[in-house]
Amino acid sequence: MMQHDCTPSAHVTVGSEAGGSLLSLRTCRDVAQGEPLSISYVVSYQPTADRRAQLLSQHGFRCACHRCEQAPELVRCFVCHSCGEAPSSPVASDEGCRSLVCFGCGDTTSLDDESWAELLAAERSSDLGECMRRLHPYHHKMVAAYRSNIGRVPIAGGQRAEVYCQFADARIRLSGNPLDPLAAADLERAAVCYRAAGDAPSAARLFCSAEEGFVAHFGVGSLEAARCRKALSALQAARGP
Repeated sequence: MMQHDCTPSAHVTVGSEAGGSLLSLRTCRDVAQGEPLSISYVVSYQPTADRRAQLLSQHGFRCACHRCEQAPELVRCFVCHSCGEAPSSPVASDEGCRSLVCFGCGDTTSLDDESWAELLAAERSSDLGECMRRLHPYHHKMVAAYRSNIGRVPIAGGQRAEVYCQFADARIRLSGNPLDPLAAADLERAAVCYRAAGDAPSAARLFCSAEEGFVAHFGVGSLEAARCRKALSALQAARGP
């Protein structure tokens, strides 16, 4: 069985092949010589406490990977107290860490009891309006909520495409890889939505970006990259000379 890591070097895809299923293992970042290949046994866009609880319950071990032990808790993402806009996350994975660093203005803030309680209340709230005031769109709760309801987001005006772009941005922020293949998949979905909304230039731009990510990890001859090239060619043909 492939070993687990919360920042895995590979992921598994399932596709169709000759009337059956084809299981593929593909790298999702650069792998150093001699580094063991790893996958994530759980959904990676979750906070450390949730990942560890699932791994302990389902696989019988407490994860001690670098992300769990030393990395900032990037998926707990709040609206920065200083600039009021950019994503701000705890500098450590400890659930009680109140020191937040903003990835926009660079400010590091240690929250008092009242400010911290407000953020915890927003994380626990079922009121979407309350969540949106405190939680950044990259927060794992917001990402999960939008993914679950993406079909309700209007295509018109590029609204659904913009949400898919947010998913891609959140994934790139987590992985640190601008060519992350999972982000590329969301960029391709965004391109499809822009095309449906009648915004051909935005669709073409994102099909190009998605293809770049797919080529970087799956190869120029991959089905994913070829699909993006085909969509881009169709857009160019429709536009004419």
